Amino acid sequence: MSPLSDIIQYNDRPPGYFAPRLEGIWARFPYLHNASVPSILDLLNHPLKRPQLFSLKDAGKEYRFDPKSLGLTKVSVKTLSRQLQKRRRPRWIYNTRLIGQSNQGHYFKSFEKLTETHKRDLIEYLKTL
Repeated sequence: MSPLSDIIQYNDRPPGYFAPRLEGIWARFPYLHNASVPSILDLLNHPLKRPQLFSLKDAGKEYRFDPKSLGLTKVSVKTLSRQLQKRRRPRWIYNTRLIGQSNQGHYFKSFEKLTETHKRDLIEYLKTL
């Protein structure tokens, strides 16, 4: 719960969505309400280009933070697929093909106009907040 939830709950406000602030967004990965997108760079891509599998293992550790993509470092899909074959659905492998774990949301047509340079510039700006 956020400290704002008490204020919002007890004031005479119409019901609705209260968007979180962007301050410190670089430290709040993975993204979307269900944590289905490992980095801001992935979020800026078309949903079909977003990773379908990614590792949450040691997600809070410094070595897993990728400042270039603003999120989790990549683990090869081959490695993750091998782990899925060895074990029955390891909890630390996020699979966006499972029910409730889709990463298809929050895509806007205007993202298509962003070049790689624009995306990198946006990521650098978000780091300053």
